[in-house]
Amino acid sequence: MLNHVKRALVIEPHPDDLVIGCGGITQKLIAQGADVHCLLMSHVPPNYRKIYDDSGKYSEYDGNSRMLEADKAAGILGLSERSIAFGHEWHHKLDAMPLSDLVSAMEACVREQEPDLVLVPERSFNQDHIAVYEAFKVVMRPHFFRGTVLAYETTMEREFEPNVLVPLTDAQMATKLEACKAYKSQLGTPNHLFSLETMELAMRYRGRLLYTDGAEAFRLVRGAYL
Repeated sequence: MLNHVKRALVIEPHPDDLVIGCGGITQKLIAQGADVHCLLMSHVPPNYRKIYDDSGKYSEYDGNSRMLEADKAAGILGLSERSIAFGHEWHHKLDAMPLSDLVSAMEACVREQEPDLVLVPERSFNQDHIAVYEAFKVVMRPHFFRGTVLAYETTMEREFEPNVLVPLTDAQMATKLEACKAYKSQLGTPNHLFSLETMELAMRYRGRLLYTDGAEAFRLVRGAYL
């Protein structure tokens, strides 16, 4: 499925979604010579908050630092191209944006990048992930975009049933964990959905479904071999 990919687009609602869901597959695509572009849907506000542990309490972090962490993670993975669709006022508020605006931003990127593979976040408990997924269903109408679409997991999916598994080598898993480690403002305690422990467990678990050391899981939304 991946061998024919020459250009790929990863749609990322927030910085760190790509590394969580696609930090392995992007390495494989780049290694085979494919161009990989990231469309980040919004900047992060200068000050934002996050729950890091089981206390249930929010702690503030510097949004500008998170954007720098995204740059560092991209460098570790070998990604060099990113565009940003909207300003920080839409961070975690994409569900409040008119659907037509989300669609237009994605269409513009698809038109410019001409990808044959697009990776979108699976529907999850996060409202931005839901909004982005639903908007891309409009973009993928066949008279506009006819390529392959995979939905990736970010540990918060409601009813994720993967039917595509991409095996990862030990080196690729180590690089993905190193890229995760770049997000110092986001990593939580071991039981948190985004921690190095959780990321490794997820890769090892998906790998067992292939009888291999590690893997990433996706749901095939549409397969196209053009």
